[in-house]
Amino acid sequence: MYHGAMNNTLISYQEQITSLVESLVEDVTKETIDTISAQATPLSTYLCNSYKERMLELLDDQNVPLYLREHYAESPHFYGNQSESSMIDTMQWMSYSDETKKHILDQELEDMTIEE
Repeated sequence: MYHGAMNNTLISYQEQITSLVESLVEDVTKETIDTISAQATPLSTYLCNSYKERMLELLDDQNVPLYLREHYAESPHFYGNQSESSMIDTMQWMSYSDETKKHILDQELEDMTIEE
């Protein structure tokens, strides 16, 4: 009888310990996730802030010709851009050299001429 009661007590203690450990792990995991989430900047926020900062730099850059700065300020594809995918496309376009941009635009004109 004594061993049976002792086994039941041990099983009860093991269940309580298991429950406490599971609860502790859940709490620590939740706290860790909350801490990481609070510290992390979402990628979309980072992209939008970086894009806006770069556009403002271009608009303020006196070395950029005035006609380009006016274009950046007025074009929906530059300063007024609200779409994250378009922001990425615009940054990609701006990373091309003038020679590459000219080649791409010439190719587009040629393709439009062929289609007509």
